[in-house]
Amino acid sequence: MGATLILEYKPFAMKFYAILAIFFLFSGNCAFSQKHNGTEQVQQVIVSFFDALAKGETAKMSSYCTMDFLLLENGEQWNTDTLVRKISAPRPSDYYRTNQFFFFNSRFSLKQATLHYLNTAFIKSNGKQLKIEWLESAGLLKIHGNWKLQWMHSTLKSKIEIH
Repeated sequence: MGATLILEYKPFAMKFYAILAIFFLFSGNCAFSQKHNGTEQVQQVIVSFFDALAKGETAKMSSYCTMDFLLLENGEQWNTDTLVRKISAPRPSDYYRTNQFFFFNSRFSLKQATLHYLNTAFIKSNGKQLKIEWLESAGLLKIHGNWKLQWMHSTLKSKIEIH
């Protein structure tokens, strides 16, 4: 005689497992969304910082930085005051700058973030058009719920005059 396996239908158990499966499905999506949104928030600080820099809006640009912000720019050390002096210099009347970013590495925890990205600036000045590319990294801290740039490191990759 062989053994007979009897499967018993248990509505409560089926409902429990269905609810449990739905919970894990949605909790995974929520965690992904939070991480994805967190990455976008951190990246947006970089974009907004450079938008303000391009427009010469020094107060707005500084608002994205910590008090001890440090920029390592091609072998030089700049703080916020140095950067403000550099971008406050008179600009030609036709000056225009836009930046494009390619973020290729983002790591962050609840209070710290590190980004690695390519920054491409298109600049029009004195009738000339330039395309400048940098390889950059940035460290950010979350202070009172807002991400702030603590440091940046920038290495010039190329500078091309566009005809």
